[in-house]
Amino acid sequence: MSVLCPAYVPNVIVDSERSRPKDLPVAPKSAETEAREAMLRKAVTSGKISADQVAQAVVAAIRDERFYILTHPRIKGAIQARMEDVLNESAPRNPLSL
Repeated sequence: MSVLCPAYVPNVIVDSERSRPKDLPVAPKSAETEAREAMLRKAVTSGKISADQVAQAVVAAIRDERFYILTHPRIKGAIQARMEDVLNESAPRNPLSL
């Protein structure tokens, strides 16, 4: 088994609301939520690694029997911050601000 941690890869996930059933209510969004979503959209759409490159990294990692697959080494700081938040029983920090 391996765990894939791909960070930001340009794909259609940022448009996932398109699949939301029309009959489900949508909660109003605060200005903070809108700003966070805009930051996330920018991060995803400006990703430098393609889905094909992620797939190649996955295959190579499985061949090498690596458990964690980090396609973007620069996210290690965000991973460390999240683990610190878990261990400190703190609310998670915004990874886009790290």
